[in-house]
Amino acid sequence: MSAGYAFAWLYVALLGSGVWIAVAGLPRRADIAACLGYGVVLGLVACGLLVAGRAAPGAQLAAAAWPWFAATLAVVAVAAAWRVRRAPADGILAVPSERLPWWGWALLALLAWRFLLIVDEAWLRPVFAWDTWIAWAAKAKVWFESGQAAHYVAPPLWIDGADANARTSLAWHYPELLSRIDLWLASASGAWNEAAIGLAWPALWLAMLAGCYGQWRALGLARPQAVLAVYALGSLPLINVHAALAGYADLWIAAILVFAVLAWQRWLVRGERAQLVLCVALLATLPLIKFEGMVWAVALAALIAFGAVPPRWRLGGVAIALVLAAVAVLLSWWLKLAWLTTALGILGGGGGGRSATSLFGVLRAFASGLFAQYNWHLLWLVVPALVALRWRLLREDRALALLALFVAGAVVFVVGLFALTPAAKWAESNTAINRLVLQIVPVAVSLCALWLRDLSLSTDTDRATSTPPDPA
Repeated sequence: MSAGYAFAWLYVALLGSGVWIAVAGLPRRADIAACLGYGVVLGLVACGLLVAGRAAPGAQLAAAAWPWFAATLAVVAVAAAWRVRRAPADGILAVPSERLPWWGWALLALLAWRFLLIVDEAWLRPVFAWDTWIAWAAKAKVWFESGQAAHYVAPPLWIDGADANARTSLAWHYPELLSRIDLWLASASGAWNEAAIGLAWPALWLAMLAGCYGQWRALGLARPQAVLAVYALGSLPLINVHAALAGYADLWIAAILVFAVLAWQRWLVRGERAQLVLCVALLATLPLIKFEGMVWAVALAALIAFGAVPPRWRLGGVAIALVLAAVAVLLSWWLKLAWLTTALGILGGGGGGRSATSLFGVLRAFASGLFAQYNWHLLWLVVPALVALRWRLLREDRALALLALFVAGAVVFVVGLFALTPAAKWAESNTAINRLVLQIVPVAVSLCALWLRDLSLSTDTDRATSTPPDPA
C-alpha cells in the first residue's frame, strides 16, 4: 500500500467530515460516529465527482487533479470553521447514557473480527462480481489505462464511428459515479490495483454502521440498544457478502439511502435543519450510483414533502406532485434519459425477463429469499411481529409512522415490480430480488430499532444532564 493511497483515504475522511461540520456543526459525543460514518460516504462521493471529466493517464490522474482537490478541501475547511464559529452544533444529545454491558463489548468485538475478515476477503480477491465488470469496473479500467475521459454510447452509435473517442458496452447507459470512485482509488494507488479499489466496500460497511449508530443515538436509543442494533445490521449475511465481494453498487445505495432516511428522521424529531440539508444532498446522490436510486430518491422526497405539508393542503399537493412527475417523465422521454429507457425496457420485457406464470410462484420466491434462505437471519420475521405488537405507537409517533410508511411502500414496490412485470424471471431465479431488498434493509433495521427505543436493556442508567434542544 503506497503513501499516496493512504493519503487519499485521509483526504476522503477530512473532506467528508468537513462537509458534515460545515452543515451540522462540530460533532459531540455519539455524533462523532455519525460525522465519521457520513464523512466517509460524502468524501468518496465528492472524490468521484471531482475526477469526472479529467483526462490524464490513470497513474498521473491523482497528481493532475490535486489542485482541484486541494481547493475543494480549503473551501470546505473555511465553511466548517465559519459554521463552528457561528454555532458549534445544532444541539447536544439528550438520551440516556447507559454503561455498555459486557455483552455489548462482546458484540463489538465480534463485529471487529468480522470487519477484519471482510477486509481480508476484499483485499485478496480480484474484482469478481459479474455486474461489476459489465457496469462499473470496466469503465474505470478503460479510463485508467487509456488516460481519456471516454464517454459510452449505445452500440449502434458506436458502430457508426462518428466519434472516435466513444466506447460501448452492455451497460453503456449505467450511472458512472461508482466507476469514477474506482478510478480515483486506482489512481491514488498508482496502478490498476483491484485490492486497493476493493477496500472501499469494507470501508463503506464500517461507515454505514458508524453513521447509523450515531444517528440512532441522536434519535433516542441508549448505548446498549444502539450497539445491539449495529450488530443486528452488521451481522446480516447478504450485507457481509456485498461488503466482501467488492464491486456491486447495492451496498452503496443501501448506505446512502439509510443515511438520508435517518437525517430526515432527525429533522422531524429534533428540528435540525442541517440534517434536512444532508438528507437532500444524499437524495441527489442516489441516482448517480444506480438506476434504483432514482426510485428511492423520488419516493423519499415525495414522503418528505407529504409529511411537511399541512393536512388541508395535502390533496392539492398530491395533484401537483403527479403533474410534476408526469412532466419529468415526458422530459426524460424527450431527452432520452437512460433511467427511463431502462425502466421501459424492464416493463416491456426488453431486459430479458418474462411475465410470471403465476403470482403464487413469484410470492413463493420472494418469501424464500426473505425467510428460508441464509440472507437476513430473522429480520423479516421481526418486522411483522413489531407491526402486530406495537402498531399503536405509530399513532403516537408521527416520525415513526412516516418511516414505517416508507418501509411498507418499499416492500410493496419490490413485490409489485417482480410480480407484475417481466422482471418476474429474476424473482423466480433469486438473482436480483435479494439485491433489491438489500437496498432497503438498513432502513428496515432502523425502523425496528426506533420502534423499540423505549425499552431499556440495562438497569444502570446515568442520564445526561442536558436537555433536548428546542425544535428549530
